[in-house]
Amino acid sequence: MEDDTLFDDDFNEDLPYVSLDLDIKDVKLILESISQNAKLCHHDIDKKESLEYMENFLTKVILEYNFRID
Repeated sequence: MEDDTLFDDDFNEDLPYVSLDLDIKDVKLILESISQNAKLCHHDIDKKESLEYMENFLTKVILEYNFRID
C-alpha cells in the first residue's frame, strides 16, 4: 500500500475512533483469520493489500508483545 494506511480518500476524521482491548490469544486468532483470507483473496487487489497490511500490523503487535513479556 502506498501510504501504509487502511483509510481511503473518504476517511472522515470527525467520526469516532475505535479502540479495542484484546488478549494476545484474540490477536493471534484474528491474525490467523486475516492471513488465511489474504491467501485466498485473488479477485480484489485492494482488499488483498488491506489484508496484507493488517497481517503485517498484527504480526508487529505480537512481536512487540513477546518482546515486552520476555
